[in-house]
Amino acid sequence: KNSKIEDAKIAAGSFLDNLDETTDQSALVSFNDIANLVKNLSNDHPTTKTAVNDLTPGETNATNIGDSIVEAGNELNSDSEANKVIILLTDGKANKPNGPGSGEWPADVDYAISKAQEAANSSQKIFTIGLGSGVNSTMLQEIADITGGQYYSAPESANLTDIYNQIYNQISWKECQYSPIT
Repeated sequence: KNSKIEDAKIAAGSFLDNLDETTDQSALVSFNDIANLVKNLSNDHPTTKTAVNDLTPGETNATNIGDSIVEAGNELNSDSEANKVIILLTDGKANKPNGPGSGEWPADVDYAISKAQEAANSSQKIFTIGLGSGVNSTMLQEIADITGGQYYSAPESANLTDIYNQIYNQISWKECQYSPIT
């Protein structure tokens, strides 16, 4: 049986395989204590897929959702031609950059929501995926709602491929040419 991270890699890889290499772009941001741009925005989806497959679980339970939105948004804003879609997958609760990196920290929930509002102000749409039972589905729903995206609950990691397919089908690639960041 695959672990959560392996199922997430398979689902994201399948999503990336569906992207058009001439009109779509992808990038990757990872986050735990801090958010890192792992792969820059480009139409090189195989490199994004390799970056996804190279991800490893963090040493801590830290979940810096707010800064992940900032990093993804900054990368999307680096290309003025890009339409802006972020897919935010988390199995944790917001507890960084202000909190101790465990549990949930109210200041970090507020921070994530404020960064979602900034993303919405930059015409960025965020699709959120809460994996497992250790997520704040209310916050993830609010982030999606603020930005015009959608929240998906994934009780089991086996649900992820179906969810990524639903997101892919929701976005009119040929008309809108959204640029996903997974």
